[in-house]
Amino acid sequence: MLGPHSSAVFVLLQALQVILSPIPGELTGVVGGYAYGTTFGFILSTIGLTLGSWIAFELARIFGKPFVERWAPKEFLEKFDFLTTNTGAAVCFMLFFLPGLPKDYLCYVLGLSSMRLMTFLVISIVARMPGTYLLTLQGTSLRNQEYTGAVAIAAIAVAAFFIVYLYRATLLRWIRSKATGTR
Repeated sequence: MLGPHSSAVFVLLQALQVILSPIPGELTGVVGGYAYGTTFGFILSTIGLTLGSWIAFELARIFGKPFVERWAPKEFLEKFDFLTTNTGAAVCFMLFFLPGLPKDYLCYVLGLSSMRLMTFLVISIVARMPGTYLLTLQGTSLRNQEYTGAVAIAAIAVAAFFIVYLYRATLLRWIRSKATGTR
């Protein structure tokens, strides 16, 4: 449909779904696998997610807290305000790794912190890779009409999300204690 420019359009779509947040990242990840296969879809998704995360981080740096407060839900900002202080890389890695957490908003919040851009990019890229790969693999399974594989991947994702959801308060307290050094 878009011919030789389709991969560039897909990368842009992946970036925009981070910056604008109305497009579910899970959907675009599956689309990447469906359209481009596992390897190329994963690479394109990772490039797009990195680009979008970088832009969101920099927008928060440039325009500050008032901008982020207009963009991200108040409840999210209140829960994760502790990240704007001297938060360790391991804590941020866990937050990007956990399924179900709005990583788009996390990029904006971390843009308000003192975290170096390179640290942020490494954390967001590496921690997102397992989830990105699974979504891409799911899309490839659908394209290849391997529905059992696609359903199995979806079931794993739903189970992981459900576990995180059930223990979200405990996880958040634990993460906050690791970030702030309190118990």
